[in-house]
Amino acid sequence: MKKHRSALMILRVMDQTAAGGNGSLVEVELLHSRLCFRPENLQAEYDLASLGEVESVSRPHGDPPKWTVEYKERVLAKPGALIKAKA
Repeated sequence: MKKHRSALMILRVMDQTAAGGNGSLVEVELLHSRLCFRPENLQAEYDLASLGEVESVSRPHGDPPKWTVEYKERVLAKPGALIKAKA
C-alpha cells in the first residue's frame, strides 16, 4: 500500500511589485494531512525556499488551513503547483 506524503498546494500568487511593494505573496493549502503547523514549523517541514527567499509566513487561517508566504522577490509559480515536504 502506497503511503501519501503531504504537500502544500499553491492556491494564489499575488505580485506585490504592482502595488509598490517587493516580491510576491503566495497562498498555500496543506494536502493529505490533518496536521496544522505553526509558521516556523511549516517552513521547517516544507521546501518553501524552492520558490525563492522567504520573508515571512502567516499564521494558519481557514478550514482547511491555509498560509500566506511572503517572498522577497517575485515568484513565478502557478496555482495548483505543489511544494513538497523536505526529505
